[in-house]
Amino acid sequence: MHLVLMIIQIVSAIALITLIMLQTPKSDGLAGLGVTDTSAGDYKGKMGKEEILGKYTKYSAIIFFIASLLVALIKF
Repeated sequence: MHLVLMIIQIVSAIALITLIMLQTPKSDGLAGLGVTDTSAGDYKGKMGKEEILGKYTKYSAIIFFIASLLVALIKF
């Protein structure tokens, strides 16, 4: 069980690093702080590349956090 969790942790860490590196930097003033523009672009039908990368990054971070927490709890 411990080995499986460590493998999940390593794979999710590599995925997290890769997904973060694929994203474009948001250094456009306040856009880097998470302030978004509520223009007509918010009402598009399909998800763009940035939204998909953001979604996968979020899921990868959650998996990494849970795996790290479980590895730490099992060691005790």
